[in-house]
Amino acid sequence: MLNELLKSDELKALMNSGVLNSKTVYTVGQDGCALTNCKDDQPERVGIAICNRDLQRAVGFLVRFGKRFGHLLDDKKS
Repeated sequence: MLNELLKSDELKALMNSGVLNSKTVYTVGQDGCALTNCKDDQPERVGIAICNRDLQRAVGFLVRFGKRFGHLLDDKKS
């Protein structure tokens, strides 16, 4: 089975996709850290009118994630 996997078009596509590139793996790791760190944050109000509470929480989460991920990216530049 391993031999079949090694010869498969799917594995060739994966290897050529850039998904396993060290920079990609590092960025995905940073995503994971940001997601983990902002999961337990208190929700914050976002300056747009949204009537649906689920959507409000999702947008707030995205804003918190964006702040944390941006901070992690900025830290690595220096």
